[in-house]
Amino acid sequence: AEYMGTLPNLMSRTGDINARQRILARDFINDMALMSEVKPLQIVPQYCTQPFEKGTQTKLGVSRCEIVEQLLKDLGFTKSGLTLDNVMNFAVVALEHTAQEVRDVAVRIILETYRWKGDSTRNYLPPDTDNTRKNVLYKNIFEGFDRIDERSDRPEAYDNTSSRSYQQPAEKPYSEMAPQTAKKTSETRGGDTGSIQLDNMCIFCGEQSDSFKDEAALNLHYWKECAMLRRCQNCKQVVEIPNFSQHLVAECDKKANFGKCPRCTESIEKPDLDAHLKAKTCNPAKPEKQANHCPLCHINFAPGEDGWKMHLMGRDGCKENPRRIPALSRAKGNQAGAKKGSNLQPSGAAGTPRSVVRKQLNNQAGNSTPGRISGKSTRR
Repeated sequence: AEYMGTLPNLMSRTGDINARQRILARDFINDMALMSEVKPLQIVPQYCTQPFEKGTQTKLGVSRCEIVEQLLKDLGFTKSGLTLDNVMNFAVVALEHTAQEVRDVAVRIILETYRWKGDSTRNYLPPDTDNTRKNVLYKNIFEGFDRIDERSDRPEAYDNTSSRSYQQPAEKPYSEMAPQTAKKTSETRGGDTGSIQLDNMCIFCGEQSDSFKDEAALNLHYWKECAMLRRCQNCKQVVEIPNFSQHLVAECDKKANFGKCPRCTESIEKPDLDAHLKAKTCNPAKPEKQANHCPLCHINFAPGEDGWKMHLMGRDGCKENPRRIPALSRAKGNQAGAKKGSNLQPSGAAGTPRSVVRKQLNNQAGNSTPGRISGKSTRR
């Protein structure tokens, strides 16, 4: 119980702005897992492999992945609290983060898992086909598997029984893949289920474009165009709009400057908060199951992710979202044009809400040339 009370506090410090504090907290968690009185309890690996929650910032995501990566190296899978299931479920969620530095560590976790567990690792991933390998992320993973197989690079406790029992599935639509992936990527259009090409799709708004196969182009879409995202002017992160109020009080570098109104649930700058609370003129938010509340136009609307998409991307949606009309124009132009190019998908195409944010790592935001979302690693 004592350690379980310590772990959440330590884990939160692994996302600290101060790099030294992050490293100290991360290293202490890994050291704690090896302590003679803690190791048999297996509580550290089990806690650390819990998938990311909504709103996970990039620094915290990187640290959490690096902790799991180190636990794998230190403990392996033998009576350690690490299992194929909890490690791969953790890594698959991390693969969906928009920050490349988080995805890079997730790939390393998957490759290390493959060294231990062999082909049973593939059950958590899309089938290894030519079509899947068009996605650079999966191409790197499967090529990593090939290199491990060629080198016979296995630990002594390699689970070769699970490898022999695995059979490569035939190529099939993405919506029929492993449950962890299918739940997040299945698409319904007019009652028909079709395959989704994740390598050219924005996971937030569902827009598709061949240009998105280039990560720089996809990052630019996040930065300038995606109707589900906006830039925080305080910290220069790209944030999902449904999480924007929470971002300001929990993640933003300037979070100390904001407080939350319990009536409308929006984040207000502290100098204005008292007057805001006394006025009681804000639009009260409803319970989440009854309605969503927009931090841009302050109205309540239909609950759920579909409600967010209709509000932020729909024809009669949020009047305060400057990206909505351009997104509709791109979709209309595509429908009148050809099959190639961008195509705005109906709500639900991108699956469950994505809560991750993208940090602006260059300092060009104030120039006439738009800033980009860098993929440089923050790991020291």
